[in-house]
Amino acid sequence: MAFFDAISQYIHFYPLAAFICLFVAGFCLPLPISEDLLIVAGSQVCRSDHSLLVPSLIALYVGIVVSDHIAFLMGHLIRLGVLKVNFLHKILERKSAQTVHRYLEKYGILTFIVCRFIPFGVRNILFLTSGVINLELKRFTLYDIPAAFISMNTLFFISFFLGKQIAG
Repeated sequence: MAFFDAISQYIHFYPLAAFICLFVAGFCLPLPISEDLLIVAGSQVCRSDHSLLVPSLIALYVGIVVSDHIAFLMGHLIRLGVLKVNFLHKILERKSAQTVHRYLEKYGILTFIVCRFIPFGVRNILFLTSGVINLELKRFTLYDIPAAFISMNTLFFISFFLGKQIAG
């Protein structure tokens, strides 16, 4: 009980904390920073304090898009040979890069929309690989922005309204 009382004093810092966590997650570090958990937590924070709804949605959305672009740029640097990160090379096998390239060519933005709903690193693999296969930044951005908007708002508002029903 004391723990939740202590946290509730800092609830107004949630948008900033969420943005920082998402920014760090963009570097694909092997840290347990879950975009989905931040979105669900944000929805519950906003249920308890409605004044945080707009700042939280903006912080989450901007943090997600910035994080995606950081991962994309890291993939681009890996392709150029500027960045060498051992644990990323294990993720970015040639076969997975070819698969992502094939899906992007065939399905375009639908690849991004579907992958945004798959947790556990699939999103970052898509973003890194998009940089590695030299997808144009403009095309990446055109795919990422609406896909992020759709997935973030879907998860946020489902958990917002379901959380309201579960709480009674």
